[in-house]
Amino acid sequence: MNTTKFAGVFVATITPYDARGAVDAAAARALTQYLVGNGVHGICPVGTTGEFPLLTREEKALAGRAACEGAAGRVPVVAGAWGATADERIWLAKQAEAAGASAIFLTVPYFFASPPAYLLEWYRGVRRAVSLPLLAYNIPQCTANEIPLDVLDTLAAEGTIQGYKDSSHDPGRLEAIVKLLKGRIAVFGGSEGLFARSRELGTDGVISGAANVYPKTVLAVWQGDRAAVDRLARIKTGLQKHGTFASLKYVLTLRGMAVGTTREPIAPVSDAGKRDLEALEKEFGKDL
Repeated sequence: MNTTKFAGVFVATITPYDARGAVDAAAARALTQYLVGNGVHGICPVGTTGEFPLLTREEKALAGRAACEGAAGRVPVVAGAWGATADERIWLAKQAEAAGASAIFLTVPYFFASPPAYLLEWYRGVRRAVSLPLLAYNIPQCTANEIPLDVLDTLAAEGTIQGYKDSSHDPGRLEAIVKLLKGRIAVFGGSEGLFARSRELGTDGVISGAANVYPKTVLAVWQGDRAAVDRLARIKTGLQKHGTFASLKYVLTLRGMAVGTTREPIAPVSDAGKRDLEALEKEFGKDL
C-alpha cells in the first residue's frame, strides 16, 4: 500500500532547456534540489508550468526522471503523464513509475470538449495500467473541459484517483470540492490567488508555479502568514504581467540558474519586462 503523504506546498516546476533548446536534465535536477533545500513538500514536473503540450513524450519522461533524481526520495514527486493517446498516457505513467515517482497527475483532454463518460475512462485507463496513485487536475481555462463534480465523486469512490488539483480560479467550486472530497482523497488548491482561502477551507495543500522562484513566500502563505499573502499577490501580478512561465525562467536566470527561455508559441520576456522583473527580484528576492 502506498503511504506517501500528499500534503503541503508542492511546486509545479518549469522545464529547463539548454542552449540548443533541448530539455536540460541536469538543470531540472538542480532546480529540484534547490526547491527541496528551501523546504517545499513536493515536486510536480511536466505540468502546465512545465510546458507539457510543447514537449515530446521522450522529453516528458526525461523531465520527470530528472525530478525524481533531484528529489532523491526526500519529497514526493508527482509526475505529469498527459498524452493525446491512451498509449502515450500509459507509456508516460509507466516511465514515471520506473523512475521512482510517488504518483502521477493527469489533466483532462484539451481543446475538444469531452463528455463525462469519456472523462471517466480517460482516468480509468491510466489507473489500470500502473500501481501509482493518480491525481486528477482541473484547469478549464486552458483545456475547455472542466471535471464535473459527479465525475470526481465517482472516480474517488471507485479508487481511480487518490488526489485532485483545482486551478479553476473559482472559490465556489473549490469550497464544493473540499466538501465533496476532503478526507477521501488529497485535495490541492492550484490557483495562487486562492491559496489563503484553500488553507481556510482545509485543502491538504497547494501546488504553485510561483514557488519555483519564491518558495519561502508560498510556504509562509500556507503557514498562515497574512503578510506573505500580500507579498504573493504582488509577486503573482508582476510575473503575470510579462507571461508567467517566461517570467519564472527569467527570474531563475537572475539567480544564476541556466534554465533557458520558453518554447514557441509562449512569448519570451521583452526588454521592458526584464527590467520589471529585475525590480521585482530586487524587492522580493530575499524572501525567495
